[in-house]
Amino acid sequence: MAHHAHTPGVIPPPRTRWIWNVFWVLLAVTIIEVFAALPSIRVHFGATFFKIFLISFTMFKAAAIVAYYMHLKDEVKNLILSVVLPFILIIYLIVLMLIEGSYVTLYRTVVEQILVQ
Repeated sequence: MAHHAHTPGVIPPPRTRWIWNVFWVLLAVTIIEVFAALPSIRVHFGATFFKIFLISFTMFKAAAIVAYYMHLKDEVKNLILSVVLPFILIIYLIVLMLIEGSYVTLYRTVVEQILVQ
């Protein structure tokens, strides 16, 4: 039989300290994001900086949730890549579609201006 580390009839204390540590870090990041989104604070920074700031903090929170709460931190590299790589590719495709869409809109307005003249 397997060796038990605790005394029979005694419930061992829960090992949840790491969960609470991750929770407090995510809560702090969320509070920073909320305060950064206030109009009085947002005015002092440029729109591009503000968007990059919010996207980077959101990506950090998503990575922390996936790593700790979905227990992907201790997995092998191939499993991590099988989860992260499709996400990166989807984001890449969305960016490409936005670039292509803005090009098509610009091209249509230029062609319409030429045809109207």
